[in-house]
Amino acid sequence: MIAVPVDEQSAEPPLAPGSSAGGVDKTWPEPDLSLLDSRRGDLPSFPADVLPGFWRAWVEAAARAAGASVDHVALSLATAAASLIGVARYVAPVPSWAEPCILWTVLVGSASSGKTPAAQTALRLMAVLEQQLESINAAARKRHAAEAKAIVDGWMKPGSRVESLPPPFVPRRITISDVAIRAVVDVMTGTPRGALLARDQHGPWLVDMVRSAATRRDRPFWLAAWSATAFRADRSHQWLDDEFVHPAVSILGTIRPEALSSSLDGDDDTDSLAARFLFTWPQSPPFHALTDMVLPDGTAVLKALSRLRDMPEERRDLPLAPSALAAFDGFRRMHHAEAGEREGREAGWWGKGAGLVLRLAGVLTFLDWAGRPSGTAEPDSVPAWAVEAASILWQGYLWSHAQAAFRTAGGDARESKAQRALRWLQRQGTAEISRTTLRRKALGLSCSAAETQRIAESLVTGGWLRPVEIASSSSGGRPPLRWAVNPELHRPDVHVGC
Repeated sequence: MIAVPVDEQSAEPPLAPGSSAGGVDKTWPEPDLSLLDSRRGDLPSFPADVLPGFWRAWVEAAARAAGASVDHVALSLATAAASLIGVARYVAPVPSWAEPCILWTVLVGSASSGKTPAAQTALRLMAVLEQQLESINAAARKRHAAEAKAIVDGWMKPGSRVESLPPPFVPRRITISDVAIRAVVDVMTGTPRGALLARDQHGPWLVDMVRSAATRRDRPFWLAAWSATAFRADRSHQWLDDEFVHPAVSILGTIRPEALSSSLDGDDDTDSLAARFLFTWPQSPPFHALTDMVLPDGTAVLKALSRLRDMPEERRDLPLAPSALAAFDGFRRMHHAEAGEREGREAGWWGKGAGLVLRLAGVLTFLDWAGRPSGTAEPDSVPAWAVEAASILWQGYLWSHAQAAFRTAGGDARESKAQRALRWLQRQGTAEISRTTLRRKALGLSCSAAETQRIAESLVTGGWLRPVEIASSSSGGRPPLRWAVNPELHRPDVHVGC
């Protein structure tokens, strides 16, 4: 996230205003760079072998043609496929536990890292699949109009029973671009099995989502969308016609590393949403000559994805095959044994591991089926290879990438807020700050005065702040709490961010 070269030969930093006592400035200690150092680190590459052969070949060809990483293309494909399956198929290891095929994925990468072209490899396919629905929607609209007309005509017949008109027709759509709940619900009305929320934009989509959730007004909706359970509208959602809605939303979004911190800064409610995202943060893709590129077969891929789109709507729960159940129990045993070693955001993300492995295994199972010849029967259970592949993907790849994302955003809530304060101080060029300003401006009133004091003390311990001695006021009141800011923070080669 940051590389801060320390020049051991540099002169003593200039005196910060108000930081002297008797005109003598004490030498600043070397600041704790770990508060800023949230670099990506050495992360594993995407294990392409977890993909069925048909899709592995397409992902590799699509990544090369788009100048993108295999990691970003593979997770984009998996998330798009999950949205097409949605709540039509669940994975149920036991009758009392069923997971929908819903995934939330964030493609992390710096500018020009290829994350947008990678997302577009899947989003272009989704756009074609949606265009193909126009004729289906037109026919459904015609049937709806005929049904309504028949009811109205029936009203005119003496002695006929008065029937209510059907609800307004809503066409089926498979993609959404707006995180506003009203927009999502509008799409869900015509697409109950699920849709893909795609945010391949520079706007603060993740901030908008988690901040609305942090207010506790929208959080129940997003939790319902993740688990495909009923959401009960309250007075703030008076525009809803029905008291209950059943959202089912997969998410595919791109984000720059420096935006992760502001997106994930927050409280436990923010962390609970972050725990549901899959993060992938690969190295920039290698150079490939245009003459060496081979375009992937889009026709075959579209045909395969259309099989997922056109599966029967009626819900079906897939059990685990006996060998798959044994493999899943092996994963759960490891997962349980290591759970106590996690803290903060990492503990929250780790806790979702078993459910995510089931979801990934379900997506892989149906991707494999969709890539097989037409007429191949739908799978009636999740095979062992899918559970094993999902376990490898989650534990050997996604876990490390989630840790990197959380390091970027701060290891825990207090550390995250300390980083947030440092970013604000650097942007403002502030040399001195009071507790009131720290709480109101730098932290946006996101914590109490006592918590603000603890955050300031952690920054003092880290060498970024130090108390300013101020004489008591003439009225005899308690002097205000103020701190000087280490001038090291304002050096031009210090960048708080990734």
